[in-house]
Amino acid sequence: MPVSLPLLWEQVEHRCQTTLADHSFWPCSAGCDDCCRKLAEVPRFTRSEWHELRAAIVALEVEARAAVSDKVAALALRTAHGQVGPVVCPLLDTARGMCRVYAARPLACRTYGFYADGADGKHCDKVSQAVAAHPEAAIVWGHEPAIFRQAEKDLGTVQTLIDWWPTLYEEDAP
Repeated sequence: MPVSLPLLWEQVEHRCQTTLADHSFWPCSAGCDDCCRKLAEVPRFTRSEWHELRAAIVALEVEARAAVSDKVAALALRTAHGQVGPVVCPLLDTARGMCRVYAARPLACRTYGFYADGADGKHCDKVSQAVAAHPEAAIVWGHEPAIFRQAEKDLGTVQTLIDWWPTLYEEDAP
């Protein structure tokens, strides 16, 4: 049975809230933007996620939208020249340390710090250190591959932010 993006968001939110409730030491909270400043690659998401992101980006104030556009263009140029490494998310307001489109953020952002891929935790050093400092804590990680398989199956094409960006102002964009 196909799932919707809101249903996946709800499942992920439940896992995250349960982790936070069970482990007061968990470092993921408002004000921490470490993961947004050190992405392994250009953000990738499904057509349904782009639909939500697109609406949130278009709703930004003109100056904020221009700042995001400039950052996407710079990132596109960087990747076109084969530069890889940590990527600062173009949707991050670096001065405030906050996502400009938090309510519409993609699944990868929502799962980071709370989900794992097998034995590989998808989290930053702060989470690794917190978990190591609390060996008695029984961590129940969400299963990242299952979430992403479901999303790719039910929510449309997966592309990078750079690939989706040209459709930002198209009337019939997803």
